[in-house]
Amino acid sequence: METINNLKELVINMLEEITQLNDTFLELDSLIDKEAEFIRIKGRISKLDALKSRLIHKINHIQEKEYISESSFNADKFQISIAHFVLGSIVGAMAKQENPLLSGFRSFSTELGKKEDFGNVMIAVKKSGNLEDVEAVSISQALSGNIKRLNQT
Repeated sequence: METINNLKELVINMLEEITQLNDTFLELDSLIDKEAEFIRIKGRISKLDALKSRLIHKINHIQEKEYISESSFNADKFQISIAHFVLGSIVGAMAKQENPLLSGFRSFSTELGKKEDFGNVMIAVKKSGNLEDVEAVSISQALSGNIKRLNQT
């Protein structure tokens, strides 16, 4: 009988150990799940940081090009405005209805007042929504048709 009691006690002890091991396993499983989620989040953060870096580089490049384009536009605009002043003054002198310089100035200021939208950048995402498909685009180039439509690429 003593042997049966010893075996019974041994089985009870083993069941307690199995219960403790099962509890430990469940805690470990929960910790592993939390660590896996942390690693996934860390990977997403890394991808977002890479995207941010790529966009900052692209935006800086676009800003340089925009500055050059704006400077060129303003220089051309000034030269065209001078030509408008001269032509406006000649037309005004020929019409003899008002001071030729006033007519030239009106034409000059109209041309000089023209503005172009430089320096604005938009962040565009293609329909796929992938981080690789996110682009920085110059609005002035987009408006002037100098870039391909994003959804065609």
